[in-house]
Amino acid sequence: WSDMASARTFMSEQLPFWEMEPNDGLMQDSSEFEGLKNQVQAQVFAKAGEIYAIYLPCASNTGTLDLRDHPQRFQQQWFNPRTGDFVGPEALVEGGRLVPLGKPPNDPSEDWVVLFKRHGVQE
Repeated sequence: WSDMASARTFMSEQLPFWEMEPNDGLMQDSSEFEGLKNQVQAQVFAKAGEIYAIYLPCASNTGTLDLRDHPQRFQQQWFNPRTGDFVGPEALVEGGRLVPLGKPPNDPSEDWVVLFKRHGVQE
């Protein structure tokens, strides 16, 4: 149940989920994970140009996020869904290109969420 509580808290405190939609096509070259019925890759929940939450079922090969249509700056953070905490330092990244997600702060064989928020936007 703690995983569900962490997910709910993350969604309600970090995401304007009512304005977002799935957009898995923005990810390239991420690891595949053997699901119950098929291979699962990174899953993207996005409000284009504003905020992107990328769920990685396995973060050993994170891939790139396609931000070519959005040249803004973004803050990147790693969220550990197993603990409900943000881990590691925030990074400032430039959009307008394919953005490599990089490596998670630890445990790359586990699941992670990468959060990109447009820099300078007040919540």
